[in-house]
Amino acid sequence: MRSDSENEEFNDSLTPSTRKLHQLLAKRDLNSSRMLTAEEIDLLRKSQREMSETYAKLSESHFFGMLAEKTNNVASLDEIKKAISDGWAGINKEK
Repeated sequence: MRSDSENEEFNDSLTPSTRKLHQLLAKRDLNSSRMLTAEEIDLLRKSQREMSETYAKLSESHFFGMLAEKTNNVASLDEIKKAISDGWAGINKEK
């Protein structure tokens, strides 16, 4: 059984569509049909899209967060462009 804080954290991690689906399923009679309704299937699809969108945003922010404060060097735009072109050309200056 989850504590209140665990339930709160769990609820915060649900997408709006997943939360609504949980509510619909909780109201169902356990003896009723196990087949999902059209509304429930639609909510599953919406939930998947919402999770994909959220993951994409988190991945981007996580990637840039990994780069934060890893060096004291501040590069100009020209230096960044040169580093990118050198990288694509296979030039490794660390050797």
